[in-house]
Amino acid sequence: MSKQRKESTEVSVFPELIDNAHSDSFSLIIKHDYYSSDSDHGRSLLDAFISSILINHTSVASIYFIDSGVKLLSTNNDLFELIAELSSRKIRLCACLDSYQQFEVESDDRVDICFLDSIDIATEVLAIDRLHTLE
Repeated sequence: MSKQRKESTEVSVFPELIDNAHSDSFSLIIKHDYYSSDSDHGRSLLDAFISSILINHTSVASIYFIDSGVKLLSTNNDLFELIAELSSRKIRLCACLDSYQQFEVESDDRVDICFLDSIDIATEVLAIDRLHTLE
């Protein structure tokens, strides 16, 4: 009995018609410039967390920086280069403008930041299906 080979057909799909409901991507809220505790160890844990996103090519759609988390966007922060790498991978980085101004953060053009006020951030995150908060 001979095996018949089926021919495949290539089909183009408009990107806007792709169902994203089954996407592996998620969004993340970073509330502090540390993970777990406000200490050198907490900053080391956050470094490892962000590095793991980059190393594992995790599908992060957006990261929202609120409260002291906006300090990660500062060029003076030890983790700034990791944040710049996230930005270069076209991950949407949104900062709470209220927090950004409160902590007087200064960034540079290596990081593309979407500024939203606290109400707009709340509105967006309430509509996200897959959202994780880093405590």
